[in-house]
Amino acid sequence: MELYLVRHGESLAQTGADLSDPPLSALGRRQARRLGEALAGVRFDAIFCSYLTRAVETAAAVAALQAAAPPIRAEALLAECGAPASFSPCIGAFRAIPQGLILSGDAGPVCKDDAARAEECLRRFAYPFVEGEDEPVRSVLIAAHGTFNAYLFAALIGVKPELGRVTVSQGNACVDRFSLYYEQGALRVRLRCLNDLSHLPPEMRT
Repeated sequence: MELYLVRHGESLAQTGADLSDPPLSALGRRQARRLGEALAGVRFDAIFCSYLTRAVETAAAVAALQAAAPPIRAEALLAECGAPASFSPCIGAFRAIPQGLILSGDAGPVCKDDAARAEECLRRFAYPFVEGEDEPVRSVLIAAHGTFNAYLFAALIGVKPELGRVTVSQGNACVDRFSLYYEQGALRVRLRCLNDLSHLPPEMRT
């Protein structure tokens, strides 16, 4: 299975706006579209994203350029590290998503230990697609956040964050790609690319 972890495009918060759930900025929307163009040739069997607006909008930009995209599943478990437990996403603020949006979960799990939450995300959103050597290749997209994607990366490669923290460089609208497969009955993970921004011109890399 091919797993694509992407970070959302630039949000208004990164331009100085004081918003609890900032949407993408104008640049962030362009970054998300470029990301969608770069991934247009990938047929995703599932698309998951954080339920924060900037991640939903990024996932929607990718799905919009798919030939037949599945519904986007917005998950509380994928929210950025430190998201308040009381946060309630404003679904009405999301742009129209032709593929449909499925909101699942609630804000409760966001307060879990981030490393444990990352492992739970992979068990729920990635590993069910890896069923054995004879399974057809499948592709899954997870659109989340820079800090939490770092925890997902650590969980994928089996690294326990020291002192509960992990840092991996993640530019806006970057791509991390992994191949997950079984070899002699054991799950293997191969890193294909990390923080790939090649689909963005230099002036759009933030």
